[in-house]
Amino acid sequence: MKIIVGKTAGFCFGVENAVKKSIEAVKETKQIYCLGELVHNKQVIDELTR
Repeated sequence: MKIIVGKTAGFCFGVENAVKKSIEAVKETKQIYCLGELVHNKQVIDELTR
């Protein structure tokens, strides 16, 4: 089976920006709260939770 991933596959700008800013905020304050998920992707949410 051949799997082809599109050149534009990935997160949209808004999601990418939200994840990046969340990681920066955790580094500064060590704990943050979020009302709802930033992205509907279990692997990303699990990584952010860690």
